[in-house]
Amino acid sequence: MLGEEHPDTLSRIQSLADTFRKLHRFSHSLDLEQPLLETFKRVLGKEHPKTLSLIQNLAATFGELGRYNEVLDLQQPLVEGSKRVLGEEHPDTLSRIQGLAYTFRELGRYKEALDLVQPLVETSQRVLGEKHLDTLRRIYNLAQILIVLSRYKEALDFVQPLVETSERILGEEHLDTLNRVHTLVFTLGNLSRYKEALNLVQPLVETSKRVLGEEHPTTLSRIHTLAYTFRELGRHKEALDLEQPLVEASKRVLGEKHLDTLSRIHDLALTFSELSRYNDALNLQQSLLETSKRVLGEENPTTLSRIQNLAHTPGQLSKYKEALDLEQPLVKTSKKVLGEEHPDTLSRIHNLALTFLELNRYNDALNLQQSLLEASKRALGEEDLDTLNMTQNLAYTLGQLNKYREALDLEQPLVKTSKKVLGEEHPDTLYRIQKLAATFRKLGQFKDAFDIEQTLPESLQNFQGPKTRSGIPPVDPDLHKKRRKTI
Repeated sequence: MLGEEHPDTLSRIQSLADTFRKLHRFSHSLDLEQPLLETFKRVLGKEHPKTLSLIQNLAATFGELGRYNEVLDLQQPLVEGSKRVLGEEHPDTLSRIQGLAYTFRELGRYKEALDLVQPLVETSQRVLGEKHLDTLRRIYNLAQILIVLSRYKEALDFVQPLVETSERILGEEHLDTLNRVHTLVFTLGNLSRYKEALNLVQPLVETSKRVLGEEHPTTLSRIHTLAYTFRELGRHKEALDLEQPLVEASKRVLGEKHLDTLSRIHDLALTFSELSRYNDALNLQQSLLETSKRVLGEENPTTLSRIQNLAHTPGQLSKYKEALDLEQPLVKTSKKVLGEEHPDTLSRIHNLALTFLELNRYNDALNLQQSLLEASKRALGEEDLDTLNMTQNLAYTLGQLNKYREALDLEQPLVKTSKKVLGEEHPDTLYRIQKLAATFRKLGQFKDAFDIEQTLPESLQNFQGPKTRSGIPPVDPDLHKKRRKTI
């Protein structure tokens, strides 16, 4: 008999807990690890390497159970203990910093995650080497955090060379390489570089079918991305040809109520909407909303997103009163569930303001948009794409109310920021230059209008439009009505 606290006994209990975790029997693992940790602390000491290792395992078990606050309570002192006992640059310490950063991500604390991962990548490159697999994983995690923070250009600077390195070291068909290509596609899409995204995602789908199988959940996810890319390129028929069988495959493989299936039905409805098949879209969205309420609950964030998109469809049918009837309570619920400055709440206030614009209720729109813009700057940042769209729409509303000087005060810095964030030739930047020139004209500042027009491509200069318009063709005539659709 070895006794309950003999090292061999403790080691066997730990092995059993590890086995339960590998079998996804996390509650059983937890039941063993929690009392075992107390024994380790008493027998071996709080900062013994084996104790630290067990704390890491217990944190992983809590993570699998979605109990991230408890994970955090373990990981923060674990990282400090690991630095003291093993050293700041020991591989195990680096691994634990990575785990802490992941937990911050899961808790939506992205800035704190970023503050950990940026120096972690540099240390990992120095200590382990630039091509070490752990270094590559950390670069990937850094790129993902930057994506969540809408810092797509910075993410691209990491993920593009990462894909090339992964292809060289792991091979073009390695699962990690394929995941990174998918992330690169997503990043390019968010920079409106859809043609480049398409050139990557089409072969990615074919490779995924070959390596994983045509109906593997990951393959279905990549088909979904390909359909989305087609839709963003205006190739809606090709998107539809993918999405209709994708929905059927998703129902068959994952089930009719699986979240990914519901997301694909949602996207199919969006494509119907883009093809002006609004009644088909409405039929899908109404049944989808009922399913979401039943499966997820009426105040679940995804359900709220589907109400948001259902409200968009009556707007497309010029049924703005119906849209208003959905959007006003949606804003109220979103404030309650998510908070007044959550990005999705801000998006819904934005959409409500747009509906007021469609109803020519400009003062109602203005009352929302002015406070919305300040909240967006605080919550998202002054250079976030949604903040730029909100600035643009507020300027539009001020123009409709003949407040051209106030519109100008918004449009001039907006153009400058748009050039910096999106680039001088991005369609949104070009449209904003056109609107700025139009505002200069309204104020009788014709030379200023002429000077800024000279920065536009030649095809967009000196356009003679109808007398009732500004004389400048918008790159996208409906850009001032641009809505954020949450998927």
